[in-house]
Amino acid sequence: MPSRRFRPVGSLGEAARHRIVVLAYEVAPVVASVGGFLCDRAREGWDVSVLVSTPADTRPLTILGVSVHPSAADVETLLAEIPAGTTVAVQDRMLDADGSIRHLLRALALRPDVTVAVWGECGPARPDAIDHRPTVAAAAFKAHALRAASGTDPRCAAVEVLHRVHAGSLRRLYPV
Repeated sequence: MPSRRFRPVGSLGEAARHRIVVLAYEVAPVVASVGGFLCDRAREGWDVSVLVSTPADTRPLTILGVSVHPSAADVETLLAEIPAGTTVAVQDRMLDADGSIRHLLRALALRPDVTVAVWGECGPARPDAIDHRPTVAAAAFKAHALRAASGTDPRCAAVEVLHRVHAGSLRRLYPV
């Protein structure tokens, strides 16, 4: 009789895997800003995927071990079907420019089982920072991915920063 105490690896299926879904306009900023973070998570067994809104060469993301959603994928449907335990990371420019994405992320931020984070040039309005120091391996993969994305010899930051978002911080601002 098999032991009930120990389960074989993968016996919980896909539902038990940690997930990160990244939303961005372009590939290069993803690699430059959070490439080491994503690579480390992918190497730890997380399901890491990126949705890039403009068609682009996805080789840099493949180098990091990240899967890519097709650019034609419906962001609203994708966000509506986010399972529990998922982290959604969005590029700051996308959050600032797209009210519908901001509204959907606000709804996700209200859920206790989903983490919403912003990466990029975040101002002082987003103080809840998550600092990540990429491993040596992730830094090496990130350097190769940056080279593939830009064609130049890259300079990698020692610390990558994401900012945790709370529902109240995503309210719509109206000009006066």
